[in-house]
Amino acid sequence: MKNFLVIAILLCGSILLVGCNKKTSISPDGTTTTETVAEGQVEVDLVAANGLAACLTENGVTMYGTERCGHCKNQKAMFGEAFDKVTYVDCDQQRQTCLDAGVRGFPTRIDAQGNTYPGTQPLSKLAEIGTCDWNQ
Repeated sequence: MKNFLVIAILLCGSILLVGCNKKTSISPDGTTTTETVAEGQVEVDLVAANGLAACLTENGVTMYGTERCGHCKNQKAMFGEAFDKVTYVDCDQQRQTCLDAGVRGFPTRIDAQGNTYPGTQPLSKLAEIGTCDWNQ
């Protein structure tokens, strides 16, 4: 019975490790980076995400959310590090700004024309909202 438990533990540990993989990429300047990506974790094309984030900002699209909002965290994860380029208003810190904008739920995107897009949006939809090129 003891041997069975040891084997079961080893198998379970192996199964957990199988879900991980290495992702190697080569940047335009020729440097190679390797990162471990766990199963279920969002992989982000940072070049494309940076371009989309910059385009959304240039075209006046703002995201309203909170740090405690799970859907907001998911939306941010779609951009990875590029989210720093997205115009973002934290409604916990800037409550009145969000109330004045008419935000009723999180996340909410508002474009330059004042159109409201509630909920988590796929990047392709965000590109459409911001009239940005996106061919992913």
